[in-house]
Amino acid sequence: MTFNVTPDTTTGFATSPVTGFDEGLASGNFCWLVNSSSKAEALFTTAGTSVEIEAIVEVSTAGKDNMIVAMQDGLVSLAIEPSGYVQAYVGAVAKGTSFTLTSATTILDGTPHRIAATFDGSNVLIFIDGKLDASGAVTSTALAGVNWTTGQFGIGYFPGASGTTFANWGLIDEVAIFSPARDTTAYTPETVPYTGTETGLVALYHLDGNGTDSTVAAVASTTYTLTGSASLVEGTAATYTLTPNNSGPATAVVVTPASTITGTFSPATITLPAGVTTGVTFTFTPSATGAGTISTTNNGSLTDPAALTISVASSSTPFSTYTLIGPVSLTVGSASTFTVTPGAGAANSSAITITPASTVTGTFTPASVTFTAGSTSAATFTFTPGASGTGDLTTTNSASLTNPSAIAFSAVTAASSFTTYTLTGPAALTAGSASTYTITPGSGSALSSAVTFTPACTLGGTFSPATVTLSADSTTAVTFTFTPEAAGSGTLSTANSGSLTNPASLSLVATAAAVQTGPMNNAAITYSPWNWSVTAAGAISANPGAYLNFGFTGTTLQINCNISANSGSMPEFYVVIDGQAPQLFTAAATITVTLPTATSSWPVHTCELIFKSSTCTADRWSPQETSLTITNIVLTTGATLSVIAPFAKKVLVYGDSIVEGYQTLQKLTSTTTDAEVSDASLAWGYQLRNALGIEVGIVAFTGTGLTVTGNGNVPPLTTTWNQLWNGQPRDFTVAPDVIVINEGTNDGAHSASENAVQTAAVTVLQDLIATCPDTQIVVMQPFQGTGSYFTTASRVTVTTALQAAISQCASGLISWVPTDGWFTSAMPTADGTHPLGVSTIQDILPAAVTSLAPLMQQTLRVYSFF
Repeated sequence: MTFNVTPDTTTGFATSPVTGFDEGLASGNFCWLVNSSSKAEALFTTAGTSVEIEAIVEVSTAGKDNMIVAMQDGLVSLAIEPSGYVQAYVGAVAKGTSFTLTSATTILDGTPHRIAATFDGSNVLIFIDGKLDASGAVTSTALAGVNWTTGQFGIGYFPGASGTTFANWGLIDEVAIFSPARDTTAYTPETVPYTGTETGLVALYHLDGNGTDSTVAAVASTTYTLTGSASLVEGTAATYTLTPNNSGPATAVVVTPASTITGTFSPATITLPAGVTTGVTFTFTPSATGAGTISTTNNGSLTDPAALTISVASSSTPFSTYTLIGPVSLTVGSASTFTVTPGAGAANSSAITITPASTVTGTFTPASVTFTAGSTSAATFTFTPGASGTGDLTTTNSASLTNPSAIAFSAVTAASSFTTYTLTGPAALTAGSASTYTITPGSGSALSSAVTFTPACTLGGTFSPATVTLSADSTTAVTFTFTPEAAGSGTLSTANSGSLTNPASLSLVATAAAVQTGPMNNAAITYSPWNWSVTAAGAISANPGAYLNFGFTGTTLQINCNISANSGSMPEFYVVIDGQAPQLFTAAATITVTLPTATSSWPVHTCELIFKSSTCTADRWSPQETSLTITNIVLTTGATLSVIAPFAKKVLVYGDSIVEGYQTLQKLTSTTTDAEVSDASLAWGYQLRNALGIEVGIVAFTGTGLTVTGNGNVPPLTTTWNQLWNGQPRDFTVAPDVIVINEGTNDGAHSASENAVQTAAVTVLQDLIATCPDTQIVVMQPFQGTGSYFTTASRVTVTTALQAAISQCASGLISWVPTDGWFTSAMPTADGTHPLGVSTIQDILPAAVTSLAPLMQQTLRVYSFF
């Protein structure tokens, strides 16, 4: 069975960096596996015992995110992290329960490398250029999520997610999947493309301008061979081998041997298992002498091989032949062992001398060997070539034995041992924390004796271990750690006990250790209202447009995130320090924020974190795979947090993708993600914050409405108005001063009836009045746009329904705001429905401020932020 993958573009290929490999998948391109129904699927239909993914990869420039090389989520994935270290994931990455193993070596050097990841059900290994680089035991949590048959397979991206999630930013070639895994120890990588017939090969992608699986379909055996000794001795068992051709018999076949010479077969019949190409053996012990044959028949439809001609000598007849065996690949200056073995028959009564010779200059040790009188034991000698080349090694004997055929061999000059090594590791350190450094042998073969490396640093600190040793005959990298005892700058160098050239020293800067200020429910941290769940362990928001702020002292700032539950594109957020230019970050375990030079002398700094965007292609409601989770604020030792005074008035805004800021930066394309092109801070709801001097709680989900479920399985507003996400209540202990509802676009686009919209709106309004009995509620008419998605007729239907709902509620707390002219086809838009940020700033925001300012009872202020 073949598993062809579909490229995202037919032009996404480039010349392979390895000679003879034609093309590879170019940066920015990817492939995925689909079946005949165009449904993404897995490579496996049943579970196996082990699996291996191997590929050729070239990366030269650091990426902004991890790069998937090849992946079947739920099983095993091969990836490159932004600094060029190889990673293997086992288990469900999308669910955040996978195990990650990272290589000790980076391949971010602009040259092609053969990398592989294997998983045997318990452990995962990473190979780089055939060398075992990292290994680890998979956690029980990750093992529980392993599934061979449900994950989707893809090359160059995260299957099942947005096309640019963890996308290919290098060049990928020769992707091969084996099951069972082929490699458990160091191996020599192939220098030519795989043929597609390799044992255990599940799928093979040469990526030569297409996603064709080049695995050669299995062909059942049609015949088999019979091999074994032609010279036998009466009463002595001789071994014979049956080997099927192609991919093994379609079903098990029983083979029965026979001989024209009396004797015993063991076993009497031999079974060739279905689908197995490995040879199966039996023995024949003749009980008579003479010439004859051994033949076989089978109970299947295989073609039987020709009979073997044999001769059986009496056990009392001396041997008259001998064999010569030994290697065919030799190294100049290195001894190779050869063996001569007496043939069938009894021992000779006198000694026989065997003399070897070679057509290539070299030395035999000893110059000759002897078959001792009365013995049939083998004898050995060594040959050390003195020059390179090809030739024959032959033997002659002092008796009348038949000499064996010559051995044709080639001798090559031995590779020179490495004379240099590299020292790699981080330049930025933290006092009191250990950092790992790697010593890697340079090009060349291994040394014949061990070498000890001694690190030293001009900074005070501790090395562990104090020295490291590279064993003889090894080229595997070795590591040590250095823990600086205090802040400062210096250099780290190494010396060696051999004659290797030492590398240049590394420049280091150690900073003072930071401490966590937590918990996240610290009273000094101010959160936007009604869109965060805050505990000591972390602050979580499902809504872009959410924000938090605080003052702080010190000279450093880190923000820690938990992304284990995220799927697809990671959440993005801005950090604004001291009111200076926003810094854009993608959620990660540790975010290091740069403090502006212009305000470095301030005794206290301000920090504002704004949740910019998240993907709407993963689950947002249950589970929450797109939320932003902040787990800690980390400052310099001794630093403190302080409160930034909040605005007095608080407004809650319910909305859809327009309020969420979907596509406010640019239109979504095949080369961008929805998180990249969206920015909630450019939507009119968030912009009210500074325009009116208020705190604003943005609760908006793309695709939702009063009656319709939105992207990421978010329910209608009738369910979400009082929940942050499924099962998490929204806290109305502090009631909003004003609630604004801007819904209905998606209801109209999905042809919801006037009655359905009115009924849902009444439900929401009555629930809000009951919960917040003193709060003003504004129902805002959905925007016009170009009418391509939300037609004029649908807008009339929704408008009528909303106005009827207001009348039905008969409450003086509810007011209607028409929006005709706020956003029309004449204004800049991403797709006719979603306004670009410029439309918000120039047109929508001023109109919204004019309509809502009276409810704030504050002076009108309009600002534009870029």
